[in-house]
Amino acid sequence: MGGSASEINRQAWRGWFVIVLLTLALQTGAVETIEDRYRIIGENQHQESIVLGSLTMFDSEKGRSYRIEWDEEQFDNHFLSMRPFKCLPHPVQLICHLPYPYQIQRRISDQDLTDLEYDLLFLHKTPEEYGINAWNGLYFKFRPTENGFVGELRETDLNVLQAPPEEGDLRPINANALYEPSDKHWLRRIIIEKVEPDPLNSSMWEDMRLTLLDGAQVVFDDRVRVLAPDDAEDSMNVPVLVDASALGDVSRILVFAELNPIHKVLEMEPLHAKPLVGFRIKVQQATPIRAAVQTQDGQWHVGGRIVEAAGGGCTLPSLGSENSDWASRMGEVIGRLWSNQDSTRLRLRIMHPMDTGLVPGIPAFYVNRLEFLDPTGETLTRLFLHEPVSENPVITLDLPKGDSVTVVGTDNNGNPVEARIMAGLKEAEI
Repeated sequence: MGGSASEINRQAWRGWFVIVLLTLALQTGAVETIEDRYRIIGENQHQESIVLGSLTMFDSEKGRSYRIEWDEEQFDNHFLSMRPFKCLPHPVQLICHLPYPYQIQRRISDQDLTDLEYDLLFLHKTPEEYGINAWNGLYFKFRPTENGFVGELRETDLNVLQAPPEEGDLRPINANALYEPSDKHWLRRIIIEKVEPDPLNSSMWEDMRLTLLDGAQVVFDDRVRVLAPDDAEDSMNVPVLVDASALGDVSRILVFAELNPIHKVLEMEPLHAKPLVGFRIKVQQATPIRAAVQTQDGQWHVGGRIVEAAGGGCTLPSLGSENSDWASRMGEVIGRLWSNQDSTRLRLRIMHPMDTGLVPGIPAFYVNRLEFLDPTGETLTRLFLHEPVSENPVITLDLPKGDSVTVVGTDNNGNPVEARIMAGLKEAEI
């Protein structure tokens, strides 16, 4: 049924209004599409870094524009010289962001990064000083890099901003008034680097990259295969297989569960073995499980998947410790070798409670190091285990062709693990 004439007129006016708005937006270049996302990193004289915030780049008819969002947790609030400032804390020198107070278009190109430089102005002061002075200005002179931008520190007097610039003057800071900085400033450069989107869309990923990988650049890579069930039936025994064989020469593998209370699960130095390892872990809740694989050129390649779980696996006591004979069997190894076309597969189990230390009254107690040797004593591969590895660890490896393998290791209390696994035997020789 048709509406009333007044209702039809109202709908028509709404339609024309939307068309007019879209037309104006197109004419002014206001319709923008997100082009790239970046993280803003402050770096000190020791090349230690902190994430200061993020930058989102937009592409419009008038060129590239951007928006900055600061990480509020990195800044302390101060009221200095009758105005609020957000300052980076430091025992010797506070560095306080000075928002540019006048007209700024926030448009940049590879040839002109001035707007970005004006958005990243700072003042410095000692913690003991009462106020803050504009002549203690810090200016970061930016240049493009392969993965974003880098700004090198300069000193300048920002008293020029005390009065509004002349109409139309969008560059009141004199480029000739930028000076080489003294050594007293701990913030030496600002790095703006492109962020590769996280395929698992995890809120914890950036923290993991900073804390576990020292903030290194990574490549999300399908060649790093992490196999695990979609749903964990037993949160204390979740099978995981990491296979990075497709990457070629691998120097290190780090496996972590992002939402576990203890993130690190296992580390591997493949050496002569294939970069492949199977194991079981405890999960506290649904979590991304990732493998970060470092190749010989230093590049990190990351793969992962999300495992759903009812949870609680990290805060439950081990089951074996309830048995009266668990202590007599602790460290016992059962293993077997299989010959493949180009390798020997090893699968072994070590009797050990693998306590996380998260159960009241039960301290952390777990196997933390395993080394696998060939008959001549040469190390084939090393594993470093952490608390989330499941009780009675079950390990799968692909080693070079051979008839026997010796495993030696310890737990975190110094108790030894030692056994020789020989082809054709179903159990290890202790």
